[in-house]
Amino acid sequence: MEHDMGLNITQQIFTLFFAIAWGTAANSQPRWGAFAYANICGLEGGKVFRRILLSWIILNIAPICYFVLVLGSLNNASWNNLKLYPWSACMYWRLVLVIITAFAPFGFYKLWMGLVQVSSKHLFSLQEIVKLNDLPQHKGEAFNGGIVNMFSGLIMVLVFSLMIYVLQ
Repeated sequence: MEHDMGLNITQQIFTLFFAIAWGTAANSQPRWGAFAYANICGLEGGKVFRRILLSWIILNIAPICYFVLVLGSLNNASWNNLKLYPWSACMYWRLVLVIITAFAPFGFYKLWMGLVQVSSKHLFSLQEIVKLNDLPQHKGEAFNGGIVNMFSGLIMVLVFSLMIYVLQ
């Protein structure tokens, strides 16, 4: 049995923009030690392990599941029949929605950031908290805004994914 794994135009656009967004979101993770495997054997190894576990779930597993679900949804007939020519207002609108939907990795990052900020005492040692607060970009407020980040991240992921399903 042979299957065609070719992607339609909306799937290709979604894949491209998702990869860009995921790479950009991943660029800001190192300073937070999201995947600080080297520190797992230290005195605060339990906190590091919890942070790595949270990072794997929110920053790796959830975006992959999201990507697979949306990519599969874009294979349905209403998305599959988009033609690049002639251009129409409907096609423009759908392409904009596909691109916006691909920005979900920022939502996953905001959700992770909010969870890290809210539960910092369970995920970071005191030295790590001091070090992060001392960074110039944080100005002593690295762990403020957790609830806002969690809420905005969740809204981004939910709204972006629902757009594809509602408009099928």
